[in-house]
Amino acid sequence: MSVPPGPKHTSAVTPPEESVTPDAPGAAPSGIAAPAEPAVPPADDPRWRRTHPASALVDNAGRVGIAAFFLLREARAALSDGVSLAGLLSGGFWRWGVVAGVAGAAMMIGADLVAWRHRWFLVGDDAVHLRSGRARRTVRSVRLDRIQSADLVRPVAARLFGLWGLRAEVADDGERAVALTYLRREDVFAVRARLLGQAQRDGEQCGQEPEPVVAVPASRAWRAVRRSPAVWGAAVGALWTLGAGVGAWAGGGSAGVVGTVLLAGTAGVAGVARAGWAVVERSVRFRVGYDGQSLSLRHGVAETHRRTLAPGASRRSR
Repeated sequence: MSVPPGPKHTSAVTPPEESVTPDAPGAAPSGIAAPAEPAVPPADDPRWRRTHPASALVDNAGRVGIAAFFLLREARAALSDGVSLAGLLSGGFWRWGVVAGVAGAAMMIGADLVAWRHRWFLVGDDAVHLRSGRARRTVRSVRLDRIQSADLVRPVAARLFGLWGLRAEVADDGERAVALTYLRREDVFAVRARLLGQAQRDGEQCGQEPEPVVAVPASRAWRAVRRSPAVWGAAVGALWTLGAGVGAWAGGGSAGVVGTVLLAGTAGVAGVARAGWAVVERSVRFRVGYDGQSLSLRHGVAETHRRTLAPGASRRSR
């Protein structure tokens, strides 16, 4: 007697689940190839350029100016006490002090000149390349499609030589900013246009900026300065220093104690006043311009800034 075969029982086989690993921050999404590193041109490429030779003087102008200020102030005090110029220079302190100051300034400027001689930059079709060093040469490349903005800076010392500084910010990597200090006016505007992928225009060649669409009035800017905590801190610090010095003098304190109090208070006021001056630089003469391609921000009194945002800069940071 035959038994009909029963239904066959088959075990369902479940395919193993695929593990999905999230992409690391800054890495290319899955399935998308990461952009290739830009090729560095050879060292003998004629497109490699240096910044202006006077850059070393501009970088050290602040240090040399501060040292000269204190030296001249002390010399003026000595001359007002009746000391002749010949007698002042014949003294060992002043003679060797002047020699040491001149030698120190020459060493700083000379060291910067040696470093400048081995610093090169090249703006290619897809990246900007920076090369520095002789015994230990380093080359850094930044893709042009990662540059978000370019800031033109003109300190007081750079204005004396007719030079401009350029600093380009890179998306998601503020420490890898491109700094070119310093260049002539026509060169810096041409490099900025290349970095931002813009066509060079006649107005930019002359250093002109687009018509402002937003301009902060000077009265409003100075009102913001007056309301700044840094400015009020400087005023309170100055009053406290004056009161402490007068109190120490009235209480019979020695000249050394009074001088120490005044020196400490002056140093504190100078630090707070520097912060207040930074507010002035950011607020006064603030303008926003638009030329149909990009936004341009301008501000500053002693050190002017002209920052241009690249088209699509908000998308580059993602």
